[in-house]
Amino acid sequence: MYEMDNPEANPLGFNDQSTFRIPAVVRIAYQIANAMSPVLGAAVARQIFFRPPRASYREEQKAVLAMAQLASLHTRHGLVQAYGWGEGPAVLLMHGWGGHAGQMTELVVPLTKAGHRVIALDAPAHGRSAGHLSSIAHFAAAIAAAAYAFGPFHAVIAHSFGAAATAHQMAKGMTVSRAVFVAPQARFTGYWHLFRQTLGVQERAWEVLRARTERWLKVSYDELHPETVAPRMRTPLLILHGETDRMTPLSEGQALARVWPGAEFRSFDCGHLTILRDWRALVAAAEFVKCIGR
Repeated sequence: MYEMDNPEANPLGFNDQSTFRIPAVVRIAYQIANAMSPVLGAAVARQIFFRPPRASYREEQKAVLAMAQLASLHTRHGLVQAYGWGEGPAVLLMHGWGGHAGQMTELVVPLTKAGHRVIALDAPAHGRSAGHLSSIAHFAAAIAAAAYAFGPFHAVIAHSFGAAATAHQMAKGMTVSRAVFVAPQARFTGYWHLFRQTLGVQERAWEVLRARTERWLKVSYDELHPETVAPRMRTPLLILHGETDRMTPLSEGQALARVWPGAEFRSFDCGHLTILRDWRALVAAAEFVKCIGR
């Protein structure tokens, strides 16, 4: 439903340091609906807010995915596509908003060579999974289904929004020995503000959207911020962040590291997606995960 300035650089489509472009016809449709009723306006806004963009695949990503063992997982949000490689202690790879499992495939070779079974997912409404709408709850449901089918996971390596969903599922009781969060958010306040500002969502419509979303997804907005649940965590965490990340500022990863007990933070001179192909970040993630059982 929306257009990104640079789909490769901004897979979320919006943040507090970039523009978020919504077609004029969509904005007009929302304004008409909202003028008729804040409830109707909230319903239209939901269709825009929770509809992720679709990212393209690089040829090397297709090649690695083609070598995977495939499985379909059932969630309350529809079927989820899972990919598996190797044998050994299981490590889950979770992409971010508007992404797909292929974006995490640079980690497959180093992890399988280290003796791990690697599982990657396409979140609901992403990649080859079913659906049109998604959210942290959708991501978390996919992670829970994967943990049931392939777990328990010894480790999770998650990117951006996928890290937030992982933290959300860990707060609900999922245990892992170690976690690596790549370019994670600490809070979503900036994203929500930019969406409201761009679409022109007034306070009353936002309140209706929030209330209906919390009932729909059975979550509290206040509990969605990773920094809210972080102080309760005891899982060793490594945070990797790009210093030139225009999607999720470096300060977000630093803020999360401050409130997650014992978290380690490392930065690299790369961006939001390029960090997933940066050899230094890949080595750091693989080495941190490889420490399991030592």
